[in-house]
Amino acid sequence: MKKYLNSITKIAVLACAALFCSCSGVIFDTIRTEVKLTDAQVSGDVFCITRHLGKDGNEYLYTSLGTIKRKDVTENSTVTGLYGGQWKSVNKPSGLITGIISASDSYLYLTSLKIETVEDDGENEPKSYSIYYSDDDGENWNSVKLSDDTEISTLTYSGSIVKVFGTNSPKAANRAAFLNYAGLTYKLEAGVAKSISADSTYVNLGTSSQSVALLDGVYYFSDNYSMTSNETGSTDATCIYTGKSDSIEYLSYDTDAGGYVWDSVDPDLGTICSLSYAQDKILVGTKEGIKNVILNGTTPSDSTGTFSSNAASALSSYYQVWQTLVLDPSKNLEESDLYASMDFEDSSSNTSATFQNVGMWAFYPGRASWNRE
Repeated sequence: MKKYLNSITKIAVLACAALFCSCSGVIFDTIRTEVKLTDAQVSGDVFCITRHLGKDGNEYLYTSLGTIKRKDVTENSTVTGLYGGQWKSVNKPSGLITGIISASDSYLYLTSLKIETVEDDGENEPKSYSIYYSDDDGENWNSVKLSDDTEISTLTYSGSIVKVFGTNSPKAANRAAFLNYAGLTYKLEAGVAKSISADSTYVNLGTSSQSVALLDGVYYFSDNYSMTSNETGSTDATCIYTGKSDSIEYLSYDTDAGGYVWDSVDPDLGTICSLSYAQDKILVGTKEGIKNVILNGTTPSDSTGTFSSNAASALSSYYQVWQTLVLDPSKNLEESDLYASMDFEDSSSNTSATFQNVGMWAFYPGRASWNRE
């Protein structure tokens, strides 16, 4: 929630601050000498990068950054020859949109935050959340209801997690959406929030669950920021991964044990914020920039890999990379379109980070470099 509060403040000042930020700094100069930076369409704190199958049969990416934007990714950049842009605004309900997720029935769900200014210190503080759904790709939004037909119109913020999250699977049929509110988890289906509890289908479900992955018909939950699997658009998952502090925990089938077994590696990544699978590597967003971990089959190694692109300088250790997405996980990492979002916490004068670079970035194989979206 601290990140959300910081993000809310930055959303309010970003447009003004960007006009006054200097282009100096070692990291920014490095980026500038490597690639010409494009004007950003998706700037500001990005809370999610979500896959969604539209009613027209096309595949989209949705993102929330207070507002909502989407991009048609039915065809990748190798086919379209387009590098960057193509994001369009989507209707939104009132409030700041802090998360959006899609389910297998092509319903979208989001959290909308109402904030208030505290008079004694002038700080923005969360007041309440509303949970909405759309069954028409975001044209219209309605309040999610509980299974007893009660509308979830206002959820008072009390310091606990209020978050929509989901599998975000490459296969649309495997996408599932969930809501955590005040330690209770609900599955979101057809605009209704149905309370669930831990059982053989919902494993590791807890009061702080905020990420989930699907493996062999079972939903595995985690308190960590991110989970992913080795699912592709044509194959189901055989392994799932979650970032716990600076280590990667993974679950795969062990023939000797006769079942699925957890194991872990510590590649010295720093604090992990997001994980995205590709055939040869896992793309890792951390609080110290973007990194990757080499895979031996489906098993992550205990050392980091390198990038052939400008990733290490563009999404450097001065930035926190909260969201990552490999568009086509059936390919090697830098053979797919890649997306990531970044921000920073410290003063830009102390870190060489700049407000102009806060937002969505993308890598396209035909361009062979990262740049602002």
